[in-house]
Amino acid sequence: MRIVTTTTYDPSRDIEALAAEEAAKLGARYARRGRTSLRKLRAAHPEADVVVFGTNTLEWHPASGGEPFFFHPGMGLIRAKRIAAGARDAMLAACGFEPGDAVVDCTAGLATDSIVFSFAGGPESRVVAVESQLPLYYIVTRGLGAYESEWPPFDEALRRIETVRAEHTAYLRTLADRSVDVVYFDPMFRDPVAASAGISPLRAFANDAPVAEEAIEEARRVARKSVVLKERSHAAEWRRYGFEIVSKPNAPVVYGVIRP
Repeated sequence: MRIVTTTTYDPSRDIEALAAEEAAKLGARYARRGRTSLRKLRAAHPEADVVVFGTNTLEWHPASGGEPFFFHPGMGLIRAKRIAAGARDAMLAACGFEPGDAVVDCTAGLATDSIVFSFAGGPESRVVAVESQLPLYYIVTRGLGAYESEWPPFDEALRRIETVRAEHTAYLRTLADRSVDVVYFDPMFRDPVAASAGISPLRAFANDAPVAEEAIEEARRVARKSVVLKERSHAAEWRRYGFEIVSKPNAPVVYGVIRP
């Protein structure tokens, strides 16, 4: 993957310095923006993803020309507000999740589910968000560390999440038997849900491989309480891996559970 870092239009010196520093971390080339349009800058680097830094901006533009990706808690914030108001969250219920539990979110993506786990789990919980794709890992990690909602308990939940860049099966292999409470998978659906069009920028970067049998076996070894998979109701994984569906079976998306 070729990457170029740059800045927003006519940036401050601090932002220019940040973009140059981050280029080294990403193995990227820094391109000074100045007053050059982003269209012209991208034309000068047609095969590279472009990462744009600004005072309140961090965007990853794919070389394919698709929509840029940036961090926003989105449904994570909405779900946290519902939980704070006493509402039931289907994911937490499927997992048998309780405050203080340790969770490995094997398919972090936008980190929406990791945010919900961290918020509901409180300061005593531990949430590890595993993401294999560099653009998602990088943007989400920085976003979790910097996003301000003006709701301190929510922002504290973001800061508590540990992000790991790894392929999830390899990461699970490093963990001891029965070392976490919940192992969670929410893979990118190969058959997209139309109502989820808001995550379309994610598709340019996400790993769309199905969850492998070895990953499920490692998850069963590692989890104390549950291994949970979120998938389409007609997915082959339910029969193949022995999950018990705990949602309404006719719903477009359902949760399945294995109790180790």
